[in-house]
Amino acid sequence: MEEVTKERLSKAIECFDNHRAVFIQYAYRHGGNRAVSSLLDKYDALRYSFFDLIDTELDMTNPQLAQLMTEADADAVNLSASIDNLNQINTSIALLDKTLNVVGQILAIV
Repeated sequence: MEEVTKERLSKAIECFDNHRAVFIQYAYRHGGNRAVSSLLDKYDALRYSFFDLIDTELDMTNPQLAQLMTEADADAVNLSASIDNLNQINTSIALLDKTLNVVGQILAIV
């Protein structure tokens, strides 16, 4: 489970990388420089959190951690699908926030 979740988070980050220009253009059109900065800050935070997660030994016997990993796994799958779709960029940005929040909660436990 742990490795699958990490792979799915990696795929979500890769999907964003592949469509980065579209997201930046969208953010700029809908909020200017501030929206672009916010989007890139969230992306960077998710990427750094992902790297922290890779370097962390997780105790999957902790029920709260197991629940959060399941949630992060589902969020990563939804985020990848949403980014690849490109029809609902607002949804992708909201999922980016949600995924970042869950990964942050995981890192707070360990």
